[in-house]
Amino acid sequence: MGPSSPENASNPSRYTLTKKDFLNPPAKIVDYKFPEKLTRENFNSWFINGFGMGRGNIEGQAMWMRYTGMKSNFDPYNSLLAFDDAGALSALSPGEQDAFRFVFDKIPGHKENEVDLEADFHETFDLILDTLATPEVESFLPGWEAMEPEDFVKKLRAKIDSKIGGDT
Repeated sequence: MGPSSPENASNPSRYTLTKKDFLNPPAKIVDYKFPEKLTRENFNSWFINGFGMGRGNIEGQAMWMRYTGMKSNFDPYNSLLAFDDAGALSALSPGEQDAFRFVFDKIPGHKENEVDLEADFHETFDLILDTLATPEVESFLPGWEAMEPEDFVKKLRAKIDSKIGGDT
């Protein structure tokens, strides 16, 4: 997709993690701390944080990915495509897979609904990519680009809470 991707449309200088990056597991796994630069070492933590931020709401998760991308000049869309091309979950190191599985298994709804990580991952992943690729996701949280990080997180969580509570 390259420079014409949704994330690069307004800023062609955004950086992307590549398939080659994902085929080389990190020597050290690092926690992602917003809004630091995304690297192969902190990608898994950023990815897990996105699921946590979205709390089952794909639009909220995509919005968080767009915002963190904008603030760190990162292209989440093409990086996620590269992650998928490298094998997605199988491209993660054993330590990253353990961390992902640990968080996944702690979510009560996964157990209650018999969600299987390996079997159901790509369906959710594809929804994230599709949502991330649409300009309409930006209407999920109007004014998001101008928000400071703390304000963005607070408003995004409130918006997601209203969706979880049934308010559409």
